[in-house]
Order: sequence, then structure tokens, then C-alpha cells
Amino acid sequence: VITSVASSADGNEAYVANARGLFEIVDLRAGRTRGKFRGNSGSIRQIAVHPDGMHVACGGLDQYVRVYDVKTKRAVASAYAKQALTSIVFDAYTPE
Repeated sequence: VITSVASSADGNEAYVANARGLFEIVDLRAGRTRGKFRGNSGSIRQIAVHPDGMHVACGGLDQYVRVYDVKTKRAVASAYAKQALTSIVFDAYTPE
């Protein structure tokens, strides 16, 4: 069961997650999977794409927020939230 979908910054790819913790990037033009983001266990409830398009984050019932590098598909950060997550968002504010 798909639980979350988000579009890439350029709209050419979609990030798709499901109730089993599978988190993939799909090339919408070619119609095929471009790779998987590993390390999730449990249902992913939300995907957030950073405005620069370089990072994507997910959160869900395993109580972790994970941030991935879009190109390498490797986790660059994770944080234990101590509770199941249903929503995450990137703060795009940049101090001047």
C-alpha cells in the first residue's frame, strides 16, 4: 500500500513510499524505478523534498526522520523522534 508520494523539484521524478518501509525514486518520463533509499523499517507516512532538490526526507511509524542525498541515495542524517511521525517538512528559510 502506497502511503506517501512527493514530486522532485523539477517534476521529472516522484518519491514513493509504502507501508512496509520501501522508499523509491521513480523516473516519471521513463516509467521505471531509479533506485531505493535504504534504512527504513515500518510504514513511511510522509516524504519531504528540500527546495534545492538535493535532499529528500522521510518519516513514519519507526519513529525516525531520515534525510537522504538524492544522487547517492544514502542517508546523510537521521534523528530519533521518540514517537510515530505523520508529517515532516523542510524549513526553506535562509538567514541573510
